[in-house]
Amino acid sequence: MQKKRILLCEDDEDQALLVQDALEDKYALDILPLGQRVFETNLDDYEVILLDYNLPDISGLEVLQEVVRRTEVPAIMLTGEDNIQLAVEALKIGAYNYLVKGPSAYTALPIVVQKTTEEYNQKRKNQELELLLFQKEKTAAIGQLAASTSHEICNPLSFITGNLAFIKEYTQDLETIFNDFLKKLRQDPSNLAQSYLEKFQTPTDKDTPISLIGEIKHAVNDAMEGAERIRRIVQGLLDFSNVQRTELESVNLNKSLANTLQILRYELTQKAKIITEYGDLPSITCYPGQLNQVFMNILIYLSQIIKQKGDIKIKTYQKNKNIFIEISNTGGQIPEKKLSSLFMPRFNPYLSEHEKAVGLNVSYEIIKHHGGEIEVKNLPGSGSKFTIRLPIQPPNLTGNKNGPKNY
Repeated sequence: MQKKRILLCEDDEDQALLVQDALEDKYALDILPLGQRVFETNLDDYEVILLDYNLPDISGLEVLQEVVRRTEVPAIMLTGEDNIQLAVEALKIGAYNYLVKGPSAYTALPIVVQKTTEEYNQKRKNQELELLLFQKEKTAAIGQLAASTSHEICNPLSFITGNLAFIKEYTQDLETIFNDFLKKLRQDPSNLAQSYLEKFQTPTDKDTPISLIGEIKHAVNDAMEGAERIRRIVQGLLDFSNVQRTELESVNLNKSLANTLQILRYELTQKAKIITEYGDLPSITCYPGQLNQVFMNILIYLSQIIKQKGDIKIKTYQKNKNIFIEISNTGGQIPEKKLSSLFMPRFNPYLSEHEKAVGLNVSYEIIKHHGGEIEVKNLPGSGSKFTIRLPIQPPNLTGNKNGPKNY
């Protein structure tokens, strides 16, 4: 069986041989004497990368920074200095482990490498499972979105279709009048002008061109209003669904919430009256498509637990360097035994089908990824409230080398 490969960046030949002796039973070792050579190497070909701190051309920490920037393959620092500060710095940059060179380190090296690869592989499996769950949640959310949006578009579309039918009827009437005019013009041109002048000046007559033109103008204006409503819905949908953008954006969350409400208006208003209390918010640095997904998930969930008729209220405000979004309902409440498990992944057997479908676990992960918090509690009487806290400038998003996490 082919041995797994490990990359060692070490300029001291004796030290390199000691590492090779420690690992050669299970691994094939590629040795680079200069740190700069690492920059020219395909790092994804290796199971683990071992880095010496004292290199002749560049420090091991600089090499580590480049490794962490370019690959997720785990790196272990090796150094002859028993320096706690150096170890902390290496781990802070992204090293998986830190070993001080010596007989005990070389004895432990095979175990450390094996443990590191196991941790890395488990992390990858967890990420793949998370991604699979997130994609399933997102598919369910898209289904909800499509159902609600179809109703929102069908209403003004029916309005436009009806007005176009009226316009067609009116133009046919105008065509009949015009053909009649041409026929009489040929038969009796001398008396035609006076008879039609009297007819055209009678606005109460529904069959006059003046009346028909007025009806056509009215129908055209109504159709244009319906088309503008569809345009706003589609634009809101485009703004809402922009989940995969890789750039951070500065947005006002009041606008994001308004877009989400417009898209879900049909579904929400079947069971609830919508109340908004938007505060004066500054723009926030975020991935807006992901936060739109959170707002949609919560709004759908709160509407689904309303038993008959209730209210859904959205309140936003700023406090210190954070923005708060409170989304609450009346007319339905989360069972107390489910409050603690509401944000667990969808394979949790204690969640109902609609709790799984609306992706509350996804919402939790997105808010956490933005450096924020999300809480849920029941209100006195009959109602529940979600409270979201988001920092205006999320520290864990700024300069994120991997871009947004894929939800």
